[in-house]
Amino acid sequence: METGEHPLGAVVSRVLYTGGNMQEVKQLCGDKLLAPYFCMGFSILSILTDDGIVTIDEGDTVVRDDDGRLHVEKWIRP
Repeated sequence: METGEHPLGAVVSRVLYTGGNMQEVKQLCGDKLLAPYFCMGFSILSILTDDGIVTIDEGDTVVRDDDGRLHVEKWIRP
């Protein structure tokens, strides 16, 4: 898990989901992490955010900002 300062001054924590680091994502998300599932050989997670349920695919980054809000930066596949 990385922690750093956002360009606007907010402290953020982030985890790149690799498919093999669910415990690290769980540490970041706490009870907002929903059950994992597997599809066609890939591990997929979901988290509960202020905007609703968001799916986390391998390669996505989960971000928690300084007020505890979670969001996902989706990996754009080539």
